[in-house]
Amino acid sequence: MLPVSVNARPPSNQVEEGNDTAAYNLGMAYLKGSMGLDKDVAEATVLITKSADAGNAHAQFMLGIFALDGVGRDKDLALARRQFEAAATHGIASAQYNLGACLQNGWGGPADLEGAVSYYRAAAAQVGPTPALLPALRLGVAAWGPGRAR
Repeated sequence: MLPVSVNARPPSNQVEEGNDTAAYNLGMAYLKGSMGLDKDVAEATVLITKSADAGNAHAQFMLGIFALDGVGRDKDLALARRQFEAAATHGIASAQYNLGACLQNGWGGPADLEGAVSYYRAAAAQVGPTPALLPALRLGVAAWGPGRAR
């Protein structure tokens, strides 16, 4: 068992002090109903939004998922796309993949196949050509033709 520091501050205090990582972690605990907390999607949404607004890339990705799926809010494809883009610029592979899907399908803005392929490739560069990415990577071949360098 790890020792507990007498100087440790509860996550809620850290959130009040503006710690975006604490806000994200506490939000995820509320979302899952973990760390002794009851599941509370509304509170999770508030905390994760606060963290995303402060620039936390993982919170931006999660807020994008919430907006895409209508978790704790109405579905908002434009917000989902903006949040995925914000997280993708920080190198979050899942955000790069989801932004690629938004661009490919025109979710939350105009379709952009070239942009979609670019983000799919960025995600694949980090995680490899996993089965989930293979159809997206094939899109790149269809969009530019086989053998064309990008």
